Amino acid sequence: MSDNSPLILAIITGLTMGQLAILHCFGMCGPLHLMVCTHNRTRPTSSMLLFNSGRVLGYTTAGGILGVIGSYFEFLQHECCHQAMGKINYGVLLSALMMFYMSYRAFRKVKSTKITALFWQRFLRVDKRLPLALGGFLTALMPCHILYLAYAAAVVSGKFTLGCVILLSFALPQTFCMQAGVVLGKLIHSKYENLFERLFPWLALGLGSFYSFLVVSKLH
Repeated sequence: MSDNSPLILAIITGLTMGQLAILHCFGMCGPLHLMVCTHNRTRPTSSMLLFNSGRVLGYTTAGGILGVIGSYFEFLQHECCHQAMGKINYGVLLSALMMFYMSYRAFRKVKSTKITALFWQRFLRVDKRLPLALGGFLTALMPCHILYLAYAAAVVSGKFTLGCVILLSFALPQTFCMQAGVVLGKLIHSKYENLFERLFPWLALGLGSFYSFLVVSKLH
């Protein structure tokens, strides 16, 4: 059981963040899913399924890459373990910096530009399988606050497999709800998105402070 505990923790972490992200994703990604549906009216359900499959694959791939990056920071930690700074978990330190940066960006209310929206509109207009799947895959690169939290967790995991599991678990619950929500034609009102946008800067600031506390506690 002890050997499986990191895997179980990764699944729980991803699922928890994924469920918390559902309302946010309805507000942020809902228009994107609706765009897929409206530009592929002959087969909207299969088009969205293809798009969401690419999205899950993109998130999982990004999680694995970030897990490898986290393992590099752990390697630096072990190499310098005889020094005081060697006690720092560099993956946690990187996550703290990411959280503070995201908090700063969120407080400034930086949002996606209209150019990005126009790109997705033109890209997804083509009624082809590859652009739909590739479009879903590329959503892993979209600016999304709560997605950054999942990416930070993947870095802290320090392993390729755990990073993949975290992001896969993160993507599945919201993807299922988005697929069902668009099919049923019921999108969450924008007030939930606005509420999350107001709360997120404080959430990121709190997580950054928590990660910083973990870093400082390792020095004693």
